[in-house]
Amino acid sequence: MTIGEKIRTLRNARGYSQKLLGELADGINEVTIRKYEAGDRNPKPEQLEKIARALGTSVAYFMESNIETGADVMALLMQLDRKVGLKFDYKVVAGKIDPASINISFDNNHINEQLVEYILAMEFLRRGTTAVKEDNEISEKEKITTLKDYEGDYEELKQKLLNDQEIVKTDKNLFEL
Repeated sequence: MTIGEKIRTLRNARGYSQKLLGELADGINEVTIRKYEAGDRNPKPEQLEKIARALGTSVAYFMESNIETGADVMALLMQLDRKVGLKFDYKVVAGKIDPASINISFDNNHINEQLVEYILAMEFLRRGTTAVKEDNEISEKEKITTLKDYEGDYEELKQKLLNDQEIVKTDKNLFEL
C-alpha cells in the first residue's frame, strides 16, 4: 500500500473529508491531500508529520515497507530488538536450537498485551470466517454480509491497535554489559 493509499484509508476510517483532513493538518490544501492520495505527489516529511498527527497515528505507519524475503523479516526483527527489545524462548535438541520451538515476545508488556488482543481477535475472526463459509444453512448473500462484517471488525481492531500512542522505544545498546 502506498503512502497515499494509507492516508486515504485512515482518513476514510475516521470519516474525514479531504478538506477536513487538510484543515486538521495545519491547513494543508484539500487539492494537495487529493494529490497525495492519488499518488501524484508524495508529502514532504513535515507534511506527513502533520497528516499523521491529524489522523491520530505516527509517521511510522506510513513508512511500512513490503516484507517479501527472509532478509526483510530478519531486518525487521533486528530493528524491533534494537528499538523495543525482543525476548526469544526456544528448546535445544541434540545441541542445536529446534527452529520449531522458537517463540518471540517483547520486553515491553504493553506490546505483549496488544499482541494478545490481536491474536484473540484474529482467532475469533478465523473461526467465524471458517464457520460461515462451511455453513450450508445460510444463503450466499448472508455469508457475504457476515464476512463483510468480519472484515469491518478486523479493520476496526487494526485501527485501534495502530492508533496506540504509548511510547515503547528503548533503543537498547546490544553491547552494554
